[in-house]
Amino acid sequence: MKKFTGLLMIFMLIFLLSSCGNNQNSESNTQNEPQENTEVPNEETVELDNNEVLEEESKDDDMVEEEVMEAEMKEFNAEELSKYNGKDGNPAYVAYEGKVYDVSEIRAWKDGVHQGKLEAGKDHTDILNNKAPHPPTNLTNNAPVVGSYKE
Repeated sequence: MKKFTGLLMIFMLIFLLSSCGNNQNSESNTQNEPQENTEVPNEETVELDNNEVLEEESKDDDMVEEEVMEAEMKEFNAEELSKYNGKDGNPAYVAYEGKVYDVSEIRAWKDGVHQGKLEAGKDHTDILNNKAPHPPTNLTNNAPVVGSYKE
């Protein structure tokens, strides 16, 4: 057993020494190569070739994305929402707490009907908050928001 441990230690030492030698060679090779500038420009300014500095507005990426999404989202009222009932090839939309969710791809909303009781194309805020056997997060975490709802 001592011989095996001794041999194992020798092999590990050889391996470590050989890999150290490779690192020194690769370091000396990279020292001769020109270094690439990896400095990242300041988020608020961009330096131009002619040394002019352009001031840019700094906005959080999430805020910009949220603003774009809000601008693209449609505002629904009860009449408009009723067209999205999941029937005759129409998508199935459901309103909850002022947002409209697309439930078309959720199996529990097949053909615009949920559990044989709820129909798509309506505001189900009261039912989801007070009568549903599951939390509203079943809807909000699984269906994309496609718009806002105003009564």
